[in-house]
Amino acid sequence: MRRSGTTWDAEPFAAWARRWEIVLGDGYVRPGWIPLLDRLARDLVALGWDRQVAQIKQKVGRLCFYAPRAPGPAGEAFWGRIEVAARESRRTCELCSDPGRPGRPGGDEHGWIQTLCPPCFEMADASERARAAELERELAEDEARLQAEEDELAKSDPEYRAYLEEFVYPHRLGRRSK
Repeated sequence: MRRSGTTWDAEPFAAWARRWEIVLGDGYVRPGWIPLLDRLARDLVALGWDRQVAQIKQKVGRLCFYAPRAPGPAGEAFWGRIEVAARESRRTCELCSDPGRPGRPGGDEHGWIQTLCPPCFEMADASERARAAELERELAEDEARLQAEEDELAKSDPEYRAYLEEFVYPHRLGRRSK
């Protein structure tokens, strides 16, 4: 399982599903939310839950727990308990279970929102920034190589040179100035 250049260990989540004998369609959450899922599963089983889950995941820094159906007359309490767990997840670090808050490691305004405590956020932020810097370096190298190839081809083809100057180079300059 991969995300943002980081390999996540799915075993704690898989062990949780086995421990609770969950019939899981799809999903994964990070280890810091396993205690939250333990409390949720305990309470849902007490409400008559059949342990069926369509999906469990993190989305926008919040636990999403999709069960196909609620157990009979306990439906309102069932869905309410899931909502309580989702709200609790917004205050619980996904990695270590310490108090956390949603944020975007790496500083990218379009980046993935994660709920992390300050130490885990700093670690994830440094990792994301290093990954972004490496991607930028690779992109710059690729663009330099491509431009060298284009320049070599354009030496013998004036029409290709005109095309590059009219359409390609202005686009590249506009992207670099952003």
